[in-house]
Amino acid sequence: MRASVVSSTVAGLLSLATTGAAQALELKLADTMPAGHTIHQAVTALLMKEVEQASQGKVTLKHFPGGQLGKGTDTLRLVQSGLQDIGMISPALVSDKMPLTAVSELPGLWTRACQAALALWTLSRDGAILHEREFKPNGIRALAFFPLPGYQLMVSSGRQVSSLKDVEGLKIRAAGGALERIVRSLNGAPVRMSAPEMYEAMSRGTIDGALFSYQAATSYKLDKLIKVSTQGQNFGTIVNGYFISDKKWNGLPEPTRKMIAAAGEKATKDGCRGLDDAEEKAKAQLQAAGTRYISLSATEQQLVDRSSDEVRQAWVSALEGRGVPAAQVLKAFTDAVR
Repeated sequence: MRASVVSSTVAGLLSLATTGAAQALELKLADTMPAGHTIHQAVTALLMKEVEQASQGKVTLKHFPGGQLGKGTDTLRLVQSGLQDIGMISPALVSDKMPLTAVSELPGLWTRACQAALALWTLSRDGAILHEREFKPNGIRALAFFPLPGYQLMVSSGRQVSSLKDVEGLKIRAAGGALERIVRSLNGAPVRMSAPEMYEAMSRGTIDGALFSYQAATSYKLDKLIKVSTQGQNFGTIVNGYFISDKKWNGLPEPTRKMIAAAGEKATKDGCRGLDDAEEKAKAQLQAAGTRYISLSATEQQLVDRSSDEVRQAWVSALEGRGVPAAQVLKAFTDAVR
């Protein structure tokens, strides 16, 4: 697989060198994550480096982090319109337009970010179900995926928490659909807000905690606020991807397309390992800052597993009722997870 990526990149480079097909080209790459986020380190920087090296500097990606070119809820439209050449799209924020990609965000389907990233990559290739049923109708193409490792339940309030029962009634930040269902299944009160708002909300007691990954918590400076966290769970997550419009893609020379596609594949496959490694480091950082970890009892784990299955089935039923092939996508994704 790695050999395939390298050979594709070399082939693209040779084509660029021999045909001169690509003139100096700068593409705007935008996302909403704060500068220096672990995703930037693990995925974005790798994508930018691969593109620049493979094209010998003829093609560069200019990075605009922190929502400089638009909000996350607007990214799909901004990519489609060409205001962002390459943009980070979070399916959870555009669930009306991209409901199927959210299959990877459902709880309990995988334990490592690489499992989700590689499954999504498989299902997004030309002719695969996500590309044909979701990306093509939206006029976009996936270049790289970077799912955050499975979310843990983190509590910032002063309540003494030693089991899931202690979470009942707490206001827990949950970023959309499946995560909100999980919070309700634990008898918590889901609160929807953007990640940058969480620090102030936790500090003021507006929320009592969140479903979040360890590295996301440290990226948003929450390590001083989180008092208790679960470990070894996947309560769901948020999956992001870098996408380009079909119009922009089709306007690029073929050697450039091949080179960027190979760079995106490498960023997906190598970057997810970086995210998995960063999760372990962030867990240690939280612990050093005072976070106490709890493990679920066998009875609690059965409850979580049952709740996760109910969330997945509810997701399937809701989409199938709209004529969307959710059951087929769930099976395809589950089969692709390794």
